[in-house]
Amino acid sequence: MYIACFYVVILCHIPLVSLQQTSGYTLEPIPSYIILAPQRIRPDQDVQISISILRMVYPQITMRLSIKKGVMELISISSIFVATGTRILQMKVPNQASAGEYWLHLDGYISSNSSLLFQNRTMIELYPRTVSLLIQTSKPIYHQNQIVRFRVVPVQPDLMPWFGSLVSIEVADSSNNLFKRWLNPMTNIGGIIELDFQLADQVNEGDWTIRARHEKYVAEKTFRVVEYWQKLWDVNVTMLPRYSDEDFALTGLIQANYTSGKYVRGNATVVIEIRERGEDMWSKPPAGIVRRTILDGHAGFIVPFAEIRAQLKKTGGTEPSLANMDIWANVSVLNWWENDVHSGWAYTQVFSANSNIKFLGGDVRTYKPGMYFTAFVSC
Repeated sequence: MYIACFYVVILCHIPLVSLQQTSGYTLEPIPSYIILAPQRIRPDQDVQISISILRMVYPQITMRLSIKKGVMELISISSIFVATGTRILQMKVPNQASAGEYWLHLDGYISSNSSLLFQNRTMIELYPRTVSLLIQTSKPIYHQNQIVRFRVVPVQPDLMPWFGSLVSIEVADSSNNLFKRWLNPMTNIGGIIELDFQLADQVNEGDWTIRARHEKYVAEKTFRVVEYWQKLWDVNVTMLPRYSDEDFALTGLIQANYTSGKYVRGNATVVIEIRERGEDMWSKPPAGIVRRTILDGHAGFIVPFAEIRAQLKKTGGTEPSLANMDIWANVSVLNWWENDVHSGWAYTQVFSANSNIKFLGGDVRTYKPGMYFTAFVSC
């Protein structure tokens, strides 16, 4: 929410009553007063207007400010100035003020019973929203049987909390059918309205809407409802996050379970892909592939690194290194009873076991027995 303040600055001069006629070039008149007023007002708002008198042409000046809509005067205030200075006049906008074209009128008099000395008129805007309603949900997407928790935070233009009750809060589904309604909900001690409701087991998928109704306007917030059904069984593959190129073998665990926790009986096929780490890792084919077939949906696999190195392309007749390689294990499990295939995957990284030692600083260093020195280790 953005709150912007706009002000209208009025620079004018007080005319001097004289019978002398001037001709030729005349200078611009010196400003005699400055009016600083907000360009946007709200119902039930205390409007503060600053009036500065820069020079006194007459012994006293009566300044009258009023806000009018057409010929109807909404509010007005007067002040008498006998010396130069600045005053802040405060007027309260009525709560029943409606949207429309409003004008700020400034009238100047020498005395209260004298004729009009000068006047100025400036258009201002009346914004009917006195309170901003912020609606927050616990998450953006829900599915059937879940509880939707949300809160409505009413704030004033100065970001202070607003306390009171709204007309109603409604929840409409994706077809704009009314799902739930709360009448006259009250804010708590912190100025927040917290509500929740539970979705049915069969819901209309799409964007649902939460509407918070104030006296003169409505605030809306949308959230998505989708229909989600959990799989009958799923495949989970677990491997160590990293290996050294001097380790003996790659190991992993395959778990194919029903949602009840029971193991799945079937065949498992493991495809080991070796890819060189880098930005173009997926733009080129894997450096090597190793396959394994396991006659159980819950089992472990072990692949020696020697077999993985044999699948790599050899260059120069030397044994290739697995350092800086990513190894992906793609597992497909065939359920004997359901005659269905589900997949899972995991990956690990292989790093070099060699240590890379680098001394920081200059080429000449002094070491003495019993002397402490600082060492930096990077893994």
